[in-house]
Amino acid sequence: MRAPALLLAGLVAGATQAAPTAQVWTDQAIPLADGPRHLPDWSYAGYRQGIAPLGTGILCNTAQMQVEPGTDISAPLQAAIDLVAEAGGGTVRLPAGRFLITAPVGVEASGVHIRGAGSDKTLLEVSSSYAPDDVWDQGLLALGRKPGGWRRGWWQHAPVITTATASLPAGTTRVPVADTDQLKAGQWVVIAQHLWPEASQRWSKGAWPARRGWPDGASVQSREFAFVYLRQVSRVGESTIVLDAPLPWPLDPANNTVAVLAPDDSAPRMVDNVGISGLRIRFADNNNGPGKRPLGTAISLEGVRNAWVHDVAIENLPRLGVLVTHSARVTVTNSRIVGAQDLGEGGWGYGFHVHSSQDVLVAGNHAAQLRHGYMVQKMTSSRIAFHANNSHANSLPDDTHYGPAQAILWDRHTLTGGTSIHLFNRGPLSNNAHETLASGIVWNLLGDDAPGKWLATHAYLGPMPDGWAALVGSVPAKQGLAVRGPQQNQQRQRLAPAKRGQTGNVWFEALQQGEVAPASLYLAQLQARGSGGVPGMATACTPVEPD
Repeated sequence: MRAPALLLAGLVAGATQAAPTAQVWTDQAIPLADGPRHLPDWSYAGYRQGIAPLGTGILCNTAQMQVEPGTDISAPLQAAIDLVAEAGGGTVRLPAGRFLITAPVGVEASGVHIRGAGSDKTLLEVSSSYAPDDVWDQGLLALGRKPGGWRRGWWQHAPVITTATASLPAGTTRVPVADTDQLKAGQWVVIAQHLWPEASQRWSKGAWPARRGWPDGASVQSREFAFVYLRQVSRVGESTIVLDAPLPWPLDPANNTVAVLAPDDSAPRMVDNVGISGLRIRFADNNNGPGKRPLGTAISLEGVRNAWVHDVAIENLPRLGVLVTHSARVTVTNSRIVGAQDLGEGGWGYGFHVHSSQDVLVAGNHAAQLRHGYMVQKMTSSRIAFHANNSHANSLPDDTHYGPAQAILWDRHTLTGGTSIHLFNRGPLSNNAHETLASGIVWNLLGDDAPGKWLATHAYLGPMPDGWAALVGSVPAKQGLAVRGPQQNQQRQRLAPAKRGQTGNVWFEALQQGEVAPASLYLAQLQARGSGGVPGMATACTPVEPD
């Protein structure tokens, strides 16, 4: 059965104070020139698909850290994490106060929560000598790995248990398969397809690695150039499985093998139900990285599912703020990242960075005075919902950066202080980034118009030829709203205010004319599935059963 989808049609422009009350949801799709395109359902993004409080199911084991303010907590914190992990999961509680941290710590067991007293009460100060062994992606606080660990191969090394036997349209939850002998309800599976040579040529002029079939042990480049969708099996039929969430992009076995993988039989396996909340991280200046550039990522999530970052503040970041990589069903909410030591090229100064991850909700956050506030990259990224975030005075746009990310939503995104948003073909720039957006929508773009800044509240959309994008509602965004032509050339076409229109594979409506209804596309879809809003933290833990 096809999953129900909320579809866009029939919107009209409205004033900022009073959104129109005309019918919004119909059975029609965006009427692009090459055929109708149905909107993805972003309500499935985030921790436990957005319908459970963060930290649901964490056991009532608690390690209450007894540390004096001003002391180095690196070793005690790792010991406390290991203690609750050995107990089957639980919460490591950091008290209020100021503490030092000089070495990275990590969580590599399921069901562990690192919880401070609040981002205004628990402060971790990182010394100028901080220098993790992994100069790129090791978080000061790492979910999914300890220092020296690695958890990115959960689809690369997962065994193939069957293959799809028919094309899978975007929005479907039904997968016809060759056999169901190794499949059961509740099982985690990955539906995956490698990039094939013809697609590489079409989307990147042959620059991206392509492979036939689904070979074992693919290189890191090939691993990240694939359509990869982690799902649970809801039902198993005679020759069909039903997934717990729809697919965001069409997959056709005629192009390349569509494999069904068993990620829990992979080495490494994913870590489940882990999170960080209630603390502030402040980095001292350092020059410990390559070329004497600053070194350090505040929080990393690698190879995790059903994870969260909540109520966290990060100041003076050296390289990255929150990195979500090779993960799924993650929520990052009510957090703020302000100030970067390095705004140069090569991956420094990124705030909220979603890399090779899927079903991620980034909601209610603030990013300021960085290089990029919010970013998505890699073909393995899909259904990312940016909801009600603010991006302020960042030196470069929020963007999609490398590889065709699918189903990206920028919902009530606010741009202030000269920040903009770019979702388009970068060509050979940025190490042959080429197409960076496969499909997505900017819904009710908000912001100011910073005088004298060419990037002020500027939106620039240019999806790949086989994809689509929509720009719906903007306030005021007078400095620039533009799309590329249908051939993905370098020519920008400025969009004048209009009720609705189309250019190439971009659909637009109500530009510079106020908001449209619903005010939030994400919340409307979430409420249609029965949830009242963005979940907060769970208020209770799960009792530990006696031996």
